[in-house]
Amino acid sequence: MANPTRLPRVVPSSGWTFNGYYFPPGTNVGCALYSLHFNAAVFPDPFSFGPERWLDPTPGMLRDHIAFGLGPRQCIARNLASAELYTAVRAIVMEDVLKGAKPVGDKIEILEWFNSKIVGEKIELVWNEGEKAG
Repeated sequence: MANPTRLPRVVPSSGWTFNGYYFPPGTNVGCALYSLHFNAAVFPDPFSFGPERWLDPTPGMLRDHIAFGLGPRQCIARNLASAELYTAVRAIVMEDVLKGAKPVGDKIEILEWFNSKIVGEKIELVWNEGEKAG
């Protein structure tokens, strides 16, 4: 999940108009990526795990998925993080280590924190006997 906090920006000295609303200079504005990434109009069934949705992404999905931020303030380690994620996910899939795994809790509670710190600081999984990957 992307950073759940609002990515703040300050309106420049010229002011700014967005969707017909004028924001005076110095106003703090921002967009919470959570509100973009879990928008059901763009990402149908946004709370389900469906990586296959990215096999044929819509223009809206490509526009609104900004997990690492955009522009001059985007994450400096964006490329490194992406490479690590691709490598880790590939290894997990190839080794089938999650076969039979189910989450212990009903949901993952996230604190509104820059690094998406989760309540309890862990995500617990259990495996059904006999289904755990060898």
